[in-house]
Amino acid sequence: MHERDVEKREIGRLLIYMRRPADLNPLDYSVWSILEEKACAKPQQTVESLKRALKKTWNEIYVDTLFGIVDNFSKRLKKCIDANGGHFD
Repeated sequence: MHERDVEKREIGRLLIYMRRPADLNPLDYSVWSILEEKACAKPQQTVESLKRALKKTWNEIYVDTLFGIVDNFSKRLKKCIDANGGHFD
């Protein structure tokens, strides 16, 4: 692997991230914003309450919404290629 691992502490546990364009991961460019908007609409007091809110929100996302996000993936890949791997909107 030519990319280096970057360590980041978040919600009390270590997560390993690879450097990569976040705009190419459907979870990053769409799903996490849905989860954050709904699950974090009110502050969560504990990690457990945050986990419950995230799971509840995930279960409430319509399958058609997820299909739309995945269908958009090929368009985003083309934009990335057109931008030679650089930033794109």
